[in-house]
Amino acid sequence: MFSNFLKFDKLIEKSLFFSLLLSFLDSYQLFKIPLSWIGAVFLLINFVMLAMIEKIKIPNLAIPCIIIALLPTIFNFSIIGEIVDGVLYTALRVFSFITFLFITYIGSKSDYKYVIISALQKAFIVISIFSFYTYIA
Repeated sequence: MFSNFLKFDKLIEKSLFFSLLLSFLDSYQLFKIPLSWIGAVFLLINFVMLAMIEKIKIPNLAIPCIIIALLPTIFNFSIIGEIVDGVLYTALRVFSFITFLFITYIGSKSDYKYVIISALQKAFIVISIFSFYTYIA
C-alpha cells in the first residue's frame, strides 16, 4: 500500500513538473500551438485528477462569484477585437482566470501539498537556470 502511495506521489510530482515547465515556455510552439497553453491544459488536467481522487468538492457559492468576477471581461472583448481576435482573447482570459482559481482552491485543500511545492521548486530551479543561460548566451 505504501509503495503505491509513493509511486502515485512521484507520478503527481513528475506530471506537475512537466506541466509547469511547459507553462513557462511562452516563446515556443508545437504545431503552432504555444507550449504555455499546452502546459496550462496539462496543469488543469493534473489538478482535476487530484480533485477527483481526493473527492474535493467546489463550494456552490464559488460559481456565482466567478461569473460576477468575469462579467467585465466578457463584455469588454469588442474593444479588444480591433487589435486581436476578441473572442479568442476573451476565452483565453476566462480560461486562465478559472484555472487559476480552481488550481489555487484544489492546491489548498489537497493532501499532496508537499508534492505540489516540491514540483514548483524543481520547475523554478530549471526555469531559473534556463533563463540565466539565455541571458548569458
